[in-house]
Amino acid sequence: MSLMFTAEDGTELAYSTTGEGPVVILCDGVGCDHYVWPYIRSFLEDSFQVIEWNYRGHGLSERPEDSEALRIENHADDLRELV
Repeated sequence: MSLMFTAEDGTELAYSTTGEGPVVILCDGVGCDHYVWPYIRSFLEDSFQVIEWNYRGHGLSERPEDSEALRIENHADDLRELV
């Protein structure tokens, strides 16, 4: 992960992108810390733009200042902002 974007609440979130074409998004969070995606990404990136991102508080993404901002709704909002 080498790119960052800032969520609405100021939390910095990590993502990477490879390939070209229709977008496929790989969500890297609880239970999956990047180790599984290289196998899937290498299969997809010849035909798709693959975006992989870390949920807030996971991997290279920052933990939000407000611990209440770790709900599913926050992750969904982050994904909408990323896209």
